[in-house]
Amino acid sequence: MLALSGSAEVRAAAYLNFFVGAVALGSSGSLYFGANYEFVGQALSFTVHGEQAATAHAIPTAEIGMQMLAVSAAPCGYCRQFLYELTTASTLLILLPKTPPALLTSLIPDAFGPSDLNVTAALMCPVARHERFRREPATRWCRRR
Repeated sequence: MLALSGSAEVRAAAYLNFFVGAVALGSSGSLYFGANYEFVGQALSFTVHGEQAATAHAIPTAEIGMQMLAVSAAPCGYCRQFLYELTTASTLLILLPKTPPALLTSLIPDAFGPSDLNVTAALMCPVARHERFRREPATRWCRRR
């Protein structure tokens, strides 16, 4: 997966020339690719990060979480917080070049997330997306693991 993250880099970093590729392994076993995108003439705050792009590719397929995320560069603080709001944040394994695999939670000291606000429907939770594609109780799928 880590080798694939480099091949997922797309030449769409118009300002910073910092290319990031990401590959996510969904709970279903499917792979989702992502890359960072910068838009000419727009503020850098409109940049889509590689980790976000991989997650965004997984959501429409009704993926309920991610097992692993391989990234060609360490996730920035914004992406770490974004990933921390996934249903599987506590078990998400981050793979980086030349670095031992690490749990996402080890990359976020004193993390603050949905559970701190008593929010139970995390990102990728079917109920949070107003989807009804499962017969099991929604709480089974929405609890952060």
